[in-house]
Amino acid sequence: MRQRVITAVVALLIFIPIIIMGGIWVDIAALVLGIVAISEILVMKKKLLISPESIIAYLGVSVLILPDSWVGFLPGHISQTFVFFLFVLMLLLMT
Repeated sequence: MRQRVITAVVALLIFIPIIIMGGIWVDIAALVLGIVAISEILVMKKKLLISPESIIAYLGVSVLILPDSWVGFLPGHISQTFVFFLFVLMLLLMT
């Protein structure tokens, strides 16, 4: 229980300033949390952290989490959701 309290205090000390700064910092923090979450899932499933499947998963989470302004390189008729589903289909084809 003590470790959870210490972890919560450290997390607050890290995330409160990020939220106060806002903008791009919140986007970066959300992206880092998403990538860490995928890494934790891969560890639980006993998969390699660097493999074709994991890289596709990292890219899919990144496309899903990042705001529209960050993925402006996509043509106008292709949405983030479409790209995310392409990554999902690639993962399904690989398994």
